[in-house]
Amino acid sequence: MNKSLFFVFSFLILLLLFPTNINPEEKKTKTETSKKVKKLFQKEEKEKVNLEDLEKLGIYEPIKKYPEGMTKLFTHCKDYNLYCASKVAGMFVYKTFAKRSAIYGQRHPEEMMKAMAMYEVLYHSKLKDKKEKFERYRKNWPSEYGRKKKRDEEAIRSLKSMNEGREKMRGALGMTLDTSIEDAMNRFWILGEFLEMGEPKKLGKLDKDVKKRRELLKKYKSTVTRLKEKLNEEE
Repeated sequence: MNKSLFFVFSFLILLLLFPTNINPEEKKTKTETSKKVKKLFQKEEKEKVNLEDLEKLGIYEPIKKYPEGMTKLFTHCKDYNLYCASKVAGMFVYKTFAKRSAIYGQRHPEEMMKAMAMYEVLYHSKLKDKKEKFERYRKNWPSEYGRKKKRDEEAIRSLKSMNEGREKMRGALGMTLDTSIEDAMNRFWILGEFLEMGEPKKLGKLDKDVKKRRELLKKYKSTVTRLKEKLNEEE
């Protein structure tokens, strides 16, 4: 076979293998498939964090006092050890928010309030666990310090979303992130105990204390309703 015939033959084979008249729709499909394949091999870009995000998380300080009713659940925790207390708190929060149905939550707002108090314990425990990483990040900001910085940033991300939920829970009861953990736990827990009492029974003549209790109960139930609305906005 001479050279000219060989080149013609090769050209025809190339046309058969790689046709130029590709359908526009087929070309579009191939492009989309290619993009999806590339996306599988691309690392998901992580949310950037900075010193401001860290400062908003708060600083760990030992809990001075737990609500009286809460301590009854920590009786097996020696000196109310935070690690032990956080295990109890984690189970309480999981049972209330994950295992219980939405209807149960509506019927038992007192459980929701107590779970929010426990959520504070759980968050504070995680704040303690990551204390060393946070201090290192604060000390080295904004310098680069290799893999340790990446681990510290991951620690900040892990608590950031949890803290946002905590902020909304507190906000529903007129509290902020500046409210001490003792005050926050106390308000949530006392409100939970108060809601457990239920509506006072109808009496022919109500004394001042019962009337006051009824007014307070209406006020707190209104607060619980606002809290539910805020939580539903996040769903």
